[in-house]
Amino acid sequence: MTKLSFQTILTVALSIISVLSYSQDELVLKKRIAVVNFVDGTNGSTKFGGQQVGDYGETLRTLLNGELVRSGSFVVFEREQLKAIFKEQDLGSSGSVTRESAAKANQLLGVQLLVFGSIIEWGTKTQSKNSNVPFFQKTTNTVTAKVTVDMKIEDATTGQILIEETATGMVDSKSTSSGTIYYRKGETKNDNTIMDSAIRKAVVNCVDLAKKAASKVSWQGSVVKVGSDGRIYITPGSGSGVKTGMKFIVYEKGEEIKDPSTGEPLGSELKSIGSIIITGDFGDGKGAIAKLASGKGIKAGNVIKPE
Repeated sequence: MTKLSFQTILTVALSIISVLSYSQDELVLKKRIAVVNFVDGTNGSTKFGGQQVGDYGETLRTLLNGELVRSGSFVVFEREQLKAIFKEQDLGSSGSVTRESAAKANQLLGVQLLVFGSIIEWGTKTQSKNSNVPFFQKTTNTVTAKVTVDMKIEDATTGQILIEETATGMVDSKSTSSGTIYYRKGETKNDNTIMDSAIRKAVVNCVDLAKKAASKVSWQGSVVKVGSDGRIYITPGSGSGVKTGMKFIVYEKGEEIKDPSTGEPLGSELKSIGSIIITGDFGDGKGAIAKLASGKGIKAGNVIKPE
């Protein structure tokens, strides 16, 4: 039996570690997402409690943006960035989002997921229950706070609806007429605070739905420039989890395919034309630099995907 040298064993071990590390690196690639809007879907009615919803849509959108960033799973684009691109490229004088402009936004900004939210329940309710015992009467008040949001998440490239589900946050607290207060785990001391807790739960559930939608689309980037020295510039970069040493397959876009009945874009045919290896970062993590590993004819506009 041939004995392996220490150097050979070390080389094999390092190779295995490298493969395992690369597999982990692939898992940290972040999808790009934009929360387009949150609207009052109750049509002015109050389906839970007495609060009017209209003033809270923008607040909920802002909170969701922050929670998506904190999740570490996404690169979050502000709605204002989308509108600026729409106006700059004359995709709509109002800067409003349509499926066609969403596809353009994906090409120009690299956004992959678009989120639309509609608040359908918002408010608090109080229920009272009397308990009679000899020489003593006790009233227990239960305050319940509830927020429910309809979530629709679309593939920005095709306009396909990936998720259309509800996210709910509900919290309650109890107090007695004697002033003694009992709290369940995680509950708080007043209506405003339990409302905040309900909002928080709803937003966290919205993030879970965003992760579910993200699992249905593959990560992709694009080539933005090929330098005269052979260096290949891509977007995104380290801000989306792209790291030195990662390898990507490069695809050339073919004919755009549209739904014959609606005219909506469904995506483009992709043809593999080569591969690249990341060698560095640029633009504060918004882009990366790569070298050619195989193939030829790579140019700006080509799509890249993990190997």
